[in-house]
Amino acid sequence: MLGALLFLLYTAEIFSVIAVHGANAHFYADDGQLYVNCPVHSTENAISQLADCIRDVAAWMGASRLHLNPQKTQLIWLGSRQQLEKITTGNINILSAQLRPEPSVCDLGVIIDSRPTMGDHVTAVCKAGYYQLRQLQGVVQSLMSEAAKSLINSFISNCLDYCNSLLYGMTDTQLQRLQLVQNGAARLVTGKRCSEHIMPVLRSLHWLPVCQRVMFKFATIVHKCLNGRAPVYLSNDLQYTGQRRTGMRSASAALLEVPRSRTAIGDRSFSIAGPRVWNTLPASVRI
Repeated sequence: MLGALLFLLYTAEIFSVIAVHGANAHFYADDGQLYVNCPVHSTENAISQLADCIRDVAAWMGASRLHLNPQKTQLIWLGSRQQLEKITTGNINILSAQLRPEPSVCDLGVIIDSRPTMGDHVTAVCKAGYYQLRQLQGVVQSLMSEAAKSLINSFISNCLDYCNSLLYGMTDTQLQRLQLVQNGAARLVTGKRCSEHIMPVLRSLHWLPVCQRVMFKFATIVHKCLNGRAPVYLSNDLQYTGQRRTGMRSASAALLEVPRSRTAIGDRSFSIAGPRVWNTLPASVRI
């Protein structure tokens, strides 16, 4: 209990340091991210703002007997292709290191590219999935069907499902690449040939296709948010339609307010994609 209390106190302190500079942050056990939003013409101000924020964070860590290693710090610009082409800044001085903006970074096992198309992440997942299928091919043939199904679920399905809510709004081409991995896993379990249609095979295994697994993950997260079982920063992004406007028919249907967005990237954010997925569910599921 004392350790948890000290952790909360430290977290509150460092967030107060970051808030002074108008930045946002997200911290994990041994990793953390700082976010600064800015239009393209204000990139120089954003760089100065971020550098000052990191300097103060490093000073706070030093006073708390912690160390910030600038050599391990990564920097990435996120935006559309048109916006990124307008950014002309080169290397950025952060503490004692010169940081070059990366085309992609790895965050908790998820590869995020600058646009972000999630193409690099899909490539990594497919590579890992096909590798596991090759390794399991000789093992599965000597197992009972239920044991083989459990083994494939552990190695392949978990790989496809990890952080798959980030794949919402991806192109059909990217989702199809992941679907091919799942198809290969289903055929390995059932022994079906490549010439046979895959949908009956997936139904027999009770496996949702990749695109539907993404929707299911989104709906599950929204359900947890509405029932107080999710982080506050996610729950605060959701509001029932009746909370803002009374007397609407949708207020009794447990529908969520869908904010407006001007960009395709904005449409993929949780505050917009979550309510959209939730509102497509049958009323008997939402209520």
